[in-house]
Amino acid sequence: RLGHLIKQTKDMLHRIPHKGAGYGVLKYISKRWGSQKNSPEISFNYLGQFDQDIQSNAFEVSDIKPGNEISPNWERPYALDISGAVSSGCLNMHIIYNRFQFEEKTIQTFSRHFKQTLENIIEHCTGKENHEWSASDFTDEDLTLDELSEIMGAVNKL
Repeated sequence: RLGHLIKQTKDMLHRIPHKGAGYGVLKYISKRWGSQKNSPEISFNYLGQFDQDIQSNAFEVSDIKPGNEISPNWERPYALDISGAVSSGCLNMHIIYNRFQFEEKTIQTFSRHFKQTLENIIEHCTGKENHEWSASDFTDEDLTLDELSEIMGAVNKL
């Protein structure tokens, strides 16, 4: 079941046009036109892996303290703001929340579950002896995982 969910998510992400570059524009235009319907309450942003950039000397980590990054008058757009990045070979996740809306214990429980789920996914993927294919490995068309399984089953019978 986990393998199916991973492949399904991979296929869904590969089908997002232009890797989601238009999302920010659409979000900005929606706000300008006053459309706030169905606003998400959770923001998740994986920023990527910074190790290669730092090692290549294209960028370096500053030792200057940034000070206040956000105005104290800023209104939080999301109930939970989750972001993460890989640096020095380690995934670091940050969860920003309103302490008047969530108890610290609730966020800690969520963090433990999140970490355990990531560890389960990593264990699942690294424990595989054979490569498992998803539909987006073969085509950009709307081929589903079930259709791919049917095709692979027919190929294996040959």
